[in-house]
Amino acid sequence: MKRGYLIAILAISALILSCGSKGGEVSGQGDNKPDPPILNEPDIASNTPLPYQSFTGYVEPGNEVTVRGGAEVVTADSDAQDGHFCVVVSLKTAQINHLEFYSVAPGGNQSDPTVVDITQDPSLEPQSTNVALSKPAYAASVSTTDCPTCTPNLANDGDIATHWENSANFTNPPARISPQWWMVDLGAEYYIKNINLKWDGDAYATKFGIWYSLLPSPMEPHNEPGLLPGQEFVDWEPLYSENYGQVEETIDGKYLLTRWVAIVLFESNNVYPLNLYKYRLVELETMGFTAGGNVPLDKRCQD
Repeated sequence: MKRGYLIAILAISALILSCGSKGGEVSGQGDNKPDPPILNEPDIASNTPLPYQSFTGYVEPGNEVTVRGGAEVVTADSDAQDGHFCVVVSLKTAQINHLEFYSVAPGGNQSDPTVVDITQDPSLEPQSTNVALSKPAYAASVSTTDCPTCTPNLANDGDIATHWENSANFTNPPARISPQWWMVDLGAEYYIKNINLKWDGDAYATKFGIWYSLLPSPMEPHNEPGLLPGQEFVDWEPLYSENYGQVEETIDGKYLLTRWVAIVLFESNNVYPLNLYKYRLVELETMGFTAGGNVPLDKRCQD
């Protein structure tokens, strides 16, 4: 009798252990880790003066990429077909950034990290110059009455005694282009540190945007689809917007790499009949520098 009781106890114990083992296997399936991100190492600059760096690579298709260790935690989606990703990481200034890249599955499972150390070193930054000076400039219109000689090139000639002036004559078709705009072709790719605007105080933009483009020949700004709410930008990307403009302003260029800079003009302090606006742009200075040497080429996930 005792022997039978002992056998029953052992059998029950074995069953409990067996169930516990199967339960462990089931819970273990939820702990499966994705493979760590694979980074395109030739594109990584271990030392940079830029306040950010873009990283490309691959994870399992559809997984997210999370990056910790920079100035902030950032995430990016990967391509659902091949798992390719590109993520821009803001860097802590003047120190080593110990970056950890994780692949995160849709269910939340996270990989082991892929680790990269990036040193952000401001001392590597070249001297900025006005890279827009005397470069080809274009505008939506030129005044046909007040100043026909105030052509677009006079807004980046380095002379504060000259200016570009748009047309506010309704009988002149270019005056009816909305919004009015002025743009400059830098002729090459530059990192933009600051943009300095100087206006005539009697006709300055109170509402405007600064756009940039890396394309060799972007469409004219008023034809850009992204101008309308809810539409994606195609040729241009917005850098800055202002609803209360001043006669002189300095705008943070965010170290964006660009070839073209455009100022898109919506309203001014000088209103003509039929709600046309007069603008007199004295000078637009684009302070920047080129890639090369200690400065990596970084297009911030732009194609």
